[in-house]
Amino acid sequence: MREYKNVFGSKDYRDSPDRARYAEDLARWTEARYETARERRDGYMLNTAREERRGDFIAMHGFPLTERAEYAALPVSAETEFVGRDGDVEIVRVRLEALPGIRMFGLLFLPRGRVARRPLVFCQHGANGAPEYVGSMLADSANYNHMARRFADRGAAVFAPQLLTWLPETFGTPYDRGKLDSSLRQLGGSFTALELLLLSRCVDYFAARKDIDAERIGFCGLSWGGMYALHFGASDTRVKATYSSCFFNDRAAFNWPDWSYKGQADRFFDAEAAELIAPRYLYVECGADDPLFLLKSAEPEAARAEGYFKRAGCADRFRFRAFEGAHEFDRDDGGVEWFMEKLTGGR
Repeated sequence: MREYKNVFGSKDYRDSPDRARYAEDLARWTEARYETARERRDGYMLNTAREERRGDFIAMHGFPLTERAEYAALPVSAETEFVGRDGDVEIVRVRLEALPGIRMFGLLFLPRGRVARRPLVFCQHGANGAPEYVGSMLADSANYNHMARRFADRGAAVFAPQLLTWLPETFGTPYDRGKLDSSLRQLGGSFTALELLLLSRCVDYFAARKDIDAERIGFCGLSWGGMYALHFGASDTRVKATYSSCFFNDRAAFNWPDWSYKGQADRFFDAEAAELIAPRYLYVECGADDPLFLLKSAEPEAARAEGYFKRAGCADRFRFRAFEGAHEFDRDDGGVEWFMEKLTGGR
């Protein structure tokens, strides 16, 4: 085979000006497109009815969330297993066949006492998380701060589902979420769409239970769970109150793969997703010292969301709080109290 000469010799070809210009041009060009996307997003919000936008929001996530109506007609089979008691709370493992061929589980925290029908709060863990952390069943976690138990202490039934984000080093069972997401995108959807559909099926199950008040269902999540809280509240109107902790932010700054979709910048950043929750209730919080999702970029997005709620005539149904803390569920009970008040009494 012919030998080829190294025409560069010993010249250092790293940091080529041509490569540097190309990288800079791509970044500059993309940023300019974001500016025009903001204009298109504003026009879309002004000229498109909310329910049409909700349909577009679901379509943006894609398959299989787009087939939710078809699956809603199917029964959800479930079995329960008593785990134990901790104080005034009974802990039950709930196993559901949420979709044909897909079995999932979660932990249900039921306050003891005779109540006809309780409000239900979903408490969603974040990345590397699990229901056992959310429900304070293991050693105190670094950031959940007894999230589920604080709602249960106020009389709510609390369901903590397990999504595909646990830490294999702790809980075993390795998985490849990225590969599954790529497969779902090839099929016309996303893995987020699949898990949103599974959560919707959980609501189908609990709404049919005689001990749950289907008119008082709330959804709370931290971090990655805060994304699910926001997106689920926007897509499923059965959720009366939503609590998103340590996620809400500028998606141009935090465009991680799991919550980035084709055409999203033209229609739905976090403030636009929040508007789909109106006129229902939404509480958003961000830690002042959160190193993952920065407060300085969360505040302008929250201001836009507040503007949308004002435009919808329900400014009092949106709350944003920057609390003294890091990437964690706020230790102060103000948000929990507001959320429970709106879930149980607000109309």
